[in-house]
Amino acid sequence: MRRIRARRRLRAAIILPASLCLVLFMESRIEAFVPQLKNMAVANTERMFDGKLGIAVGSLDGGIIRPITLNDVRIKNTGQTSAFPSFVVSSIKTNYRIWDIVLRFGGGSGMKGLLSSGSSVSVIFSSPDAKISGIASIESALSGQKVSGRIGFSDDKRVEFSES
Repeated sequence: MRRIRARRRLRAAIILPASLCLVLFMESRIEAFVPQLKNMAVANTERMFDGKLGIAVGSLDGGIIRPITLNDVRIKNTGQTSAFPSFVVSSIKTNYRIWDIVLRFGGGSGMKGLLSSGSSVSVIFSSPDAKISGIASIESALSGQKVSGRIGFSDDKRVEFSES
């Protein structure tokens, strides 16, 4: 009986640190997969808009543990001019991690399944002259969608909005 307990403890003492090391190693090496993931995200987003808009992403952060964040996003119409020249999207943060996207796209449900329930996206934006800045948040759940946020102006006025 003592040997069985000792073996179980030894097994747990070996498996737990090995699993932790594997996760940390994959998190540190995820930068190798970022260009492919960024290209996949851009292609799927452009496909959603039927090629009417072009998307350019400056950088993509995130991993197994950290949520995915798109930085320095530019949206252009097909004429290669900026569709929204008066605003800069500095950051788009989701509540997804790499393994969420791999599992959901691997199941064949595509972008629809990814955005169906329990998702949230936060967009931080500002005008180039910093007179207007704000954040918009879109949350999706089985009960419906919720859009909320706030816009701040340089004269310390704020506008908050929320719609369910």
